[in-house]
Amino acid sequence: MIPLTLEQMNYFIVLSKTLSFTKTAEQTYTTQPTISRQIKLFEQEIGCKLFFRNSTGISLTPTGALLAENLSTASKLISDSILIAQNSSDSIIEKLSIGCSISLELDRFLVNCYHKFCLKNPSVHFTYQKYGHSTLHEKLKSDELDIIVTLDSRTQFLPDIETHYLFDYSGVCLFSRFLPITRKKDLSLSDFSGMSIVCLDEHTSPRGLIGIKKIADSVHLKYKSIIRVPNLETVFFYVDAGLAIAFLDTSIEKIKNPDFSYIPVPNKSATISAALFYKKENPNPAISNFVKIATELSPYRDYPSILT
Repeated sequence: MIPLTLEQMNYFIVLSKTLSFTKTAEQTYTTQPTISRQIKLFEQEIGCKLFFRNSTGISLTPTGALLAENLSTASKLISDSILIAQNSSDSIIEKLSIGCSISLELDRFLVNCYHKFCLKNPSVHFTYQKYGHSTLHEKLKSDELDIIVTLDSRTQFLPDIETHYLFDYSGVCLFSRFLPITRKKDLSLSDFSGMSIVCLDEHTSPRGLIGIKKIADSVHLKYKSIIRVPNLETVFFYVDAGLAIAFLDTSIEKIKNPDFSYIPVPNKSATISAALFYKKENPNPAISNFVKIATELSPYRDYPSILT
């Protein structure tokens, strides 16, 4: 029997319609070399050519056209059977719950992970919510969330939590471009001395007062006060009103708003690391599948996981 996988079948069906390795890779959220390799392997397994290849492109052989028609029918039958099983009253619905810190903007990255995850796990019911840092911790520990994505803070976790790093973000000092001080040439961070600093409270972000003070000290900024707020919307309100400056990271797209300006903070204390956490003892099989995809898409994909 030919060891045809569902993934190979899907690649072949899509390629038979697009007749383009590049478009097939885009539609199946993989790479062109992967498509080429899998199709070549499939042809070797069945012992015949499925596509004519020339300098202008590819086309189906008569055998390939017949196989494409039959496999399309088979694929629809499989999809219909899965749908029937999913709608069955006694079927078990697999779930995966993911939470992300509201102090990070990783929605696009997680959407890309979800696209690839769904190709191999179409029956898993996926939920995604954003919470403050402390709430994420509690929901992970109480099994309300399977995976959380937040800032690295290993000391706050129990010994059974596993960590996978995703991204490093550099820090910036954000301020309103309408402040009178911004007219000064060669503006430096110390020029904002006397202003207040607005930041997320301890329930929302783990950086804390100590972290903010450390950053301010490192850039010789003598601030008036530190204002703690529960969400980024309030942070931006204070900055936009010219009432305070803020130390944020480059994951947050709104710092590029034309009403704001920012100066990079050349200090490691302003750099943050985003990481993915889950309980090692959680039996949900969808966790390992999602984690594998996330680490493959992350710049840190070659880093070993860290058991904290």
